[in-house]
Amino acid sequence: MKLHHPVSDDLAFLYGTILTDGRDEFSPEPTANICVFAEAQVDRSPTGSGVTARVALQHHKGLIQLNQTRTFQSGATGSQFTGKAVEVEEIFVYRDLFVFSCTGCKEMI
Repeated sequence: MKLHHPVSDDLAFLYGTILTDGRDEFSPEPTANICVFAEAQVDRSPTGSGVTARVALQHHKGLIQLNQTRTFQSGATGSQFTGKAVEVEEIFVYRDLFVFSCTGCKEMI
């Protein structure tokens, strides 16, 4: 499969994969993320990029609304991040979602 990045060809590569429990409908209960990256390493956190991607997709599919907070839990350690979609803007020819309101991220650094 050929990958394409809208701005920079240097960014058109796959570095990791987010595995989920498939629970994308809004729920106050946490949904699980496991991030496998590099040489089959597993991240100990739900990952900010994984939370951002899932929130963006859930909002795009109409499963969550702006400012509706979701909790994401690491399938590896149980650590939790929360994220919410806060604004939608158009950048270039794509409609992008600016998500990040993530709590829990600092604790994992």
